[in-house]
Amino acid sequence: MARDCCFISFFDISWYFRGIENFKIIISWNALVKVITIILIFVFVRNHNDLVPYIIILSLGTLFSNMILWFYLKSQIYKPELRNLNIKKHFYGSFALFIPTIAVQIYTVVNKNMIGVMDSINSLGLFNQSNMIIQTALAVVSTLNVVMLPRTSLLFSKGDLVGVRRNIIKTFNIAISIAVPVAFGLAAISLKFAPFFLGKQFRMVGLIMLVESPIIIFITGSNIVGGQYLVATNKTYIFSISAIVGAVSNVVMNLAFIPTFGVIGATLALVLSELLVISYQLYSIREEIPTSDLFHGIWKYIVAGSIMFVVVLSLNFLLEMNIQLLILQVFIGILFYVLLNRLFNTYLWIEGVVFWEKFIAKN
Repeated sequence: MARDCCFISFFDISWYFRGIENFKIIISWNALVKVITIILIFVFVRNHNDLVPYIIILSLGTLFSNMILWFYLKSQIYKPELRNLNIKKHFYGSFALFIPTIAVQIYTVVNKNMIGVMDSINSLGLFNQSNMIIQTALAVVSTLNVVMLPRTSLLFSKGDLVGVRRNIIKTFNIAISIAVPVAFGLAAISLKFAPFFLGKQFRMVGLIMLVESPIIIFITGSNIVGGQYLVATNKTYIFSISAIVGAVSNVVMNLAFIPTFGVIGATLALVLSELLVISYQLYSIREEIPTSDLFHGIWKYIVAGSIMFVVVLSLNFLLEMNIQLLILQVFIGILFYVLLNRLFNTYLWIEGVVFWEKFIAKN
């Protein structure tokens, strides 16, 4: 089944539509397929014995969302002139991006193996559960990077360095403004959410989530600086070095932390290694984009997120966790964060008002 899932990914051509900035097709079909997939899971998956139907539903959903895009591609493809293909040029560029990808994959695998060997398989299972939830939240936040990368690349290809700088600062601000409430919100509900969602035997997952939640902010930042700016401006060597820095530092800190702190030490090592990655990237681009420009107004989101964290955490401690409380916590957290953004008149609030006014005028 794992082999079939990997095979399905070969049909994914969403990268093409992202490259030409046609996100409407991707978002529309992906949203529809995900809704149908969730409905089918609720209908056919009832307990842990329904693993096969669960995998089949997910696999077919992914296959359908990949294949449907091919129908939109028919009118946009043509027979290439082979003699005009500069394979050598593209090979070097692709290989440069391959290095950080491999580095990340290696240190992800090594990190998990070190937990299993130096602590226990049980601890590895707890870490994987926490990491799965964190990565799911991170995937939502990281969408902005996927959307903005083609635009940044286009501006750079036109030599509009001022536009590139303005685009990165804007994207970084908005991305962090979204990452902060997600990270603080998950941290606030983690201690009771984990045993409620996964079962009482997974209580430790809540503490791991609490420690791991800051990587949502750090990885979001490195996705913008590294995955968008460094890649779009052909500074992939810096991107590669930052990934290697993260991999090496993670292994070293694991050796120091796991024997004493176990899985919590491994989680802390992961968080600190991601902090080193974004720190190195920010240091490397300080001449092109000063850190003070990137972080202008970010303190407002941190303060708003901190207040939201205290409010949601208080609810978490005062009331017994259930689905109603979970919904209430999410609602109150969003409400407080939005109101505080209005109070501080953040860039996110200003952009939101502009977008809303355009939407009203258009309709």
